[in-house]
Amino acid sequence: MNAPLLQINGLHVAYKVYGTRHHVLNGISISVEKGEKVGIIGESGCGKTTTLKSVLRILPSNALIEGGEILYDSKNVLKMDGNELRKLRRTKVSMIFQDPTAALNPVFKIGEQLFDIIRAKYEDGGRSLTSKEIREEAEMLIRQVMLPEPERILSSYPFQLSGGMRQRVMIAMALASASELLLADEPTTNLDVTIQDQILRLIDRIVNEKKLSIVLVSHALGAVRKMVNRVYVMYAGTIVEEGRTRDVFENPLHPYTKMLLASAPKLTGEGISEGIPGRIPDYSSPPPGCRFHPRCPSATPACRFKEPKMVEVEPNHRVACYLYSMRGE
Repeated sequence: MNAPLLQINGLHVAYKVYGTRHHVLNGISISVEKGEKVGIIGESGCGKTTTLKSVLRILPSNALIEGGEILYDSKNVLKMDGNELRKLRRTKVSMIFQDPTAALNPVFKIGEQLFDIIRAKYEDGGRSLTSKEIREEAEMLIRQVMLPEPERILSSYPFQLSGGMRQRVMIAMALASASELLLADEPTTNLDVTIQDQILRLIDRIVNEKKLSIVLVSHALGAVRKMVNRVYVMYAGTIVEEGRTRDVFENPLHPYTKMLLASAPKLTGEGISEGIPGRIPDYSSPPPGCRFHPRCPSATPACRFKEPKMVEVEPNHRVACYLYSMRGE
């Protein structure tokens, strides 16, 4: 059996904030096969973005990777030297950031920023392109993301484009370097509902056409359900449930997953969701045991002292919860 394209094992990440450590990722494990579509869902602040940034090693300077490994094509990303890491970012893996306004440099035209990405990709492959070839590839990428008048887009500054257009430009930039894996971090944040649907359909079409693997982080649960093959449910830096998308959405096992799915608004207008009572824990002193137990209506005494292990309840559907542990350990 071939190794997964991406394998995260027991990853621990903390942030140093005013002399204290905030322990965000608490030993998470995630895998992505070649050509697979994987989703990560959970509340804001639960560590989804930190997970994606860890894969590319673009965490902020106050972040500390305290343990675990990130294997890409069986090579540990955390032990890669500068050249290996640069090649990974330029030719294999790229990321769509959730805020294109912050990700795009406001003082450079779109073309200048996209040209640099294309030039770097080919230089790493030992090939130099002429200015005309670089421009032609940039125009092709702009057309791929369904933006009209590529020449005008390339000569524009980010502030001259709408939010939806900026997000499409970010997708084009990601496609310029991603040949194997696309990391999509809330790609529809701050966009209206109609544009959100267009962006997600666009990403799905391009992933299918290019046969890419994708890790999609999104609060749009309907889009996740429709787009991905498998889904991970994350709470406060821990994976609490994982399985095939259909199994998780139709038969959620963890109390958090049940409450998360129940809190999503319904088009049928069947009342207003109350949401999930409480809030995610303070990462400087997270609760012992299961991190969800202070908010969980089904918490047992064991939940307060020892972190539950992931157990398989049905084929390819696993959960970290004492309600499903055979021995309550």
